[in-house]
Amino acid sequence: MARSLRHSPCPGWEPILGGSASSLMVAEPTIALDLPLKVLAHEATYSKVWVSYNDPNYLKQRFSLSDELVKNIAIIAPLINEALSYVDHK
Repeated sequence: MARSLRHSPCPGWEPILGGSASSLMVAEPTIALDLPLKVLAHEATYSKVWVSYNDPNYLKQRFSLSDELVKNIAIIAPLINEALSYVDHK
């Protein structure tokens, strides 16, 4: 949810994502390059499917994020695993 620039936590910078992503961008504005989190699924040879994404621990190290901030994006791995297990059972 956008706010006016005069209420922005960083002058000249305006978060357009709400909630947890905004707290990450306030702590480390350059993480916006990796947000929102993206997941790429593609089929390789022999019908093998690969799923790729930036692991939250990688982002933690890359941007020197605290454990508390990483909790905001750590849900991605369990969500991907749940989605994959759902597909495997169909």
